[in-house]
Amino acid sequence: MTEGYQVKIDQDVIATWTGDQIDADADIPMIEGWNIVPYYPTYQISADSPDFLPLSSIIDHVIVAKDSRGNFLLPDQVFSNMKAWKPTKGYFVKVNDDVTLNYPEEPEEQQASPLVCET
Repeated sequence: MTEGYQVKIDQDVIATWTGDQIDADADIPMIEGWNIVPYYPTYQISADSPDFLPLSSIIDHVIVAKDSRGNFLLPDQVFSNMKAWKPTKGYFVKVNDDVTLNYPEEPEEQQASPLVCET
């Protein structure tokens, strides 16, 4: 639960993981510097500025976060061009201290609507 990986492939593959699902509110310990963090919730969370909701529990320590497509957020500049964080994705997060990330609960306005994931 404390390690993330990035895999580069040069053709379509089918990958299978097994095990127990990790709770959406599980602690994600992070060390000062760059971290690869998984997104555990089964719902999307907007990464728009100025709230930066996926990282709100540690936002005072976040220097930059980015996704695999190069979109990023900079809290000090109150900037984000990141899409909503969503299930099955991982993110790169640089922090200025050892911290523990916890994702927020699903926003109430989303709880009644079905999950739609973009690719």
